[in-house]
Amino acid sequence: MAPFDLGVVRDAVSLLPRLLQELRAIHQAVEELNAEVRLMREGVERIHAETRVVGEAVSPLDERLNEVGVAVARLEPKIAEVSDAIHPLRRATGLLTRRNSRDANGRAAQAEAQPAAADDEG
Repeated sequence: MAPFDLGVVRDAVSLLPRLLQELRAIHQAVEELNAEVRLMREGVERIHAETRVVGEAVSPLDERLNEVGVAVARLEPKIAEVSDAIHPLRRATGLLTRRNSRDANGRAAQAEAQPAAADDEG
């Protein structure tokens, strides 16, 4: 039988305290991560529940939005007709505003001669 070397056993056993310390640190980190994962899971479940509620609330609007889309599609040609009809009026208004000065609200500005006429009366 080969001689038994206690030095090898001693070296192997001397690693155990350091190994235990490392394992405890890993265990503590895993426990902290586990708690964080639980909190995140609770948050995800809350968000899922809220999303389901929002989906249920919005679902009836889907049909109504389709109706609005159809109504808008029916109005678009009429709006185009009105725009075409107004175009000459816009053009005429543009010509008038170039001939007569207008204030910020589009009204014809008062002639500056009026205050002078008022002074003549007094």
